[in-house]
Amino acid sequence: LVYKRQRRVHYIVHLHWNIINSSWPMDRLADTIDMERIWACAEPVKIGGVSALTLSPEHCVIYLAHHGFHHYFNRLILAIDIREALQHYHNRFDWNLAAREAERFGLSFIVYHSLQRCAQALQFEIPQLERIKPQRIGFLEKIISFYIYRGKKGYLLSYCAYLSRDKGLFTRLRFIARTFFPSRYVMAHNYECVSSKVTFRLYYRRLAEKF
Repeated sequence: LVYKRQRRVHYIVHLHWNIINSSWPMDRLADTIDMERIWACAEPVKIGGVSALTLSPEHCVIYLAHHGFHHYFNRLILAIDIREALQHYHNRFDWNLAAREAERFGLSFIVYHSLQRCAQALQFEIPQLERIKPQRIGFLEKIISFYIYRGKKGYLLSYCAYLSRDKGLFTRLRFIARTFFPSRYVMAHNYECVSSKVTFRLYYRRLAEKF
């Protein structure tokens, strides 16, 4: 949910209750993220003297890796965030736990390639990287890996990685269809309007803009 206040200084408050935050149809991925577990593993912290909770080191890096991959590291800060987190938590980061959690959430492939991308972009050595490498990958993931190793980048590779998580032709076709024709809720979010304003004309406008 996005709340906006338009005054002399415009600002927004963006609330979301899952680490997956995307207008792509990633409902199935969001469903695999056990938010209760993430809350249970969260650590207490004080921010400006106020008690709060923050992600555990392992969940923090998993989230940053997913977020960077989703935007395919189109900004250097997305890679720097990962490096800073790994350096900050260096003495107590549990790589075995991180590997298990990434696999539990269905993000092993994405986390591994994100960390690899971070190491390449910043010339930052991650000796434990192979410990998080997925044991088995599908045909589509092998194609994605091939292009990543060749230095290719872009939203298409990121999109195909999420597409590869869905198994079966029908499920993947549904993912593609919902990419072109998202729900009215997503359309309202993207165009900052109420759902009743989402019409065929708005869908046509979206397709025209994208193409």
